[in-house]
Amino acid sequence: MKKEFCVKCKNCGKEFTVIEEETKFPIKGDKYFCCKSCANVRHHSNETKQKISNSVKKSEKYKINNEKALINRIIKYNQCSYKYNLNIKQYTCKYCGKLFKITDNKNYSSKTYCSKECKHKYLSEHTGGYRIGSGHSKSGWYKGIRCDSTWELAFLIYHLDNNLYIERCKEKRKYIFEGKEHIYYPDFITDKGIIEIKGYKTNQSIEKQKQNPDIINIFEEDIQFYLNYIKEKYDKPLIELYDNSKPKLDFLNNVKYIWMHNDELQKNTMIYPEKYEEYTNNGWKHGRKKYKI
Repeated sequence: MKKEFCVKCKNCGKEFTVIEEETKFPIKGDKYFCCKSCANVRHHSNETKQKISNSVKKSEKYKINNEKALINRIIKYNQCSYKYNLNIKQYTCKYCGKLFKITDNKNYSSKTYCSKECKHKYLSEHTGGYRIGSGHSKSGWYKGIRCDSTWELAFLIYHLDNNLYIERCKEKRKYIFEGKEHIYYPDFITDKGIIEIKGYKTNQSIEKQKQNPDIINIFEEDIQFYLNYIKEKYDKPLIELYDNSKPKLDFLNNVKYIWMHNDELQKNTMIYPEKYEEYTNNGWKHGRKKYKI
């Protein structure tokens, strides 16, 4: 005797009915699919996907098609309204040293990474430091120093009022939590050492402290002393003490190149900082604009 049974699709989870004999239900492996498209889906592991990707990239057909794609891209861009002067150039990846080809344009800087993975790895190893505004609390500036929370502000004001040494910490620290490597930036450097102001104790903060024992952690019970000091002396909400004294960025001493544009010539160019005054006297302005060719 055959009966109707309610089952779920193995792929999408949709419920539907099947007619099967009682003795044969469920079928071997208990695999039911609502349609042919679900039945044809194959779920590969990350290792299998990587093997397939590597084998495809090493094939001659992939190289030929890649060259054709570059040529088609040149034809497409040369036919557009901007008429970019594109050509194929060969570069060396900044991270892995692999040679790769790409369409190049004189109006844009050359590509230095063969893939997003290489770019991410290179930047993670060669960049770092304190990141302004990386926190989620009420942040602001006080006497030219950035604070990412009102607790940091209270700590900073106490040290400045009492002529105690304090400055922002720009050192990068690492720790491992749940099998993954993390990076963080402590808050301040004082005469007592490196200070990290934490909200509450968590498993992650405890593990972070164990792996960086030289950093002094200040938690809620410790910060209360500084909060009481602010309340007694200023008698106003902490957030109102921000003076927004953000220091002006001296970009001439902080950048390697500067973009300049000229509306009369409808042209952009990059110059060294020492040539900035010379170009501004000749009608050039700081910044970059897009001009139609």
